[in-house]
Amino acid sequence: MNSKIEFAKIKMNALFPPDDFSQLTLCIVKRKVLVLDLDETLIHSYHDNNTRQMVKPSVPHDFVLKVVIERSPVRFFVHKRPHVDFFLDIVSQWYELVVFTASMEIYGAGVADILDNNRGILQRRFYRQHCTPDLGTYTKDLTAVTTDLASIFILDNSPGAYKSYPDNAIPIKSWVSDPMDTALLNLLPVLDALRFVQDVRSVLSRNLHLHKVW
Repeated sequence: MNSKIEFAKIKMNALFPPDDFSQLTLCIVKRKVLVLDLDETLIHSYHDNNTRQMVKPSVPHDFVLKVVIERSPVRFFVHKRPHVDFFLDIVSQWYELVVFTASMEIYGAGVADILDNNRGILQRRFYRQHCTPDLGTYTKDLTAVTTDLASIFILDNSPGAYKSYPDNAIPIKSWVSDPMDTALLNLLPVLDALRFVQDVRSVLSRNLHLHKVW
């Protein structure tokens, strides 16, 4: 493993107790909600009948999800983004986590169950039926999760999904198969800091230039 990545994990795993000021701040500010997209943000998948498989056949998948869609059995071969399990371990201590995917519920629920791994950290979930159709794609209404926009933000690889809430979003590059990807690890310092602010928009509104199609 890359030494920088290993150092980052050791540093985060140390979990030094926060100082008195940090403890006081966390008592004052509201616990916030981190909304997580699935496909190309936390995982990448393809199914049996996918003719445009983007992952080399030699790259092993992390798990297989078997579902029935329109009475036909379908197998999804799912690859986890590097460090996703560690990422979820850490941010679940800082935020209430919510899954919001434009995928069908039967698929999204199965993926979320496996990522959760019986830890009870991905209990709130929103699927395609909770999205708004928009010119062949889907947008996500964060007010369906909470009306308090000062305390919610979304991590999503698709700027179109959160175009109504650019001040409540952190963009992330789409991931398919790069085993050296460190995007989730790189976000941890930012996510650590955001939990101390009164209004996430006061920080995230400064990064509007990052919201682009990768």
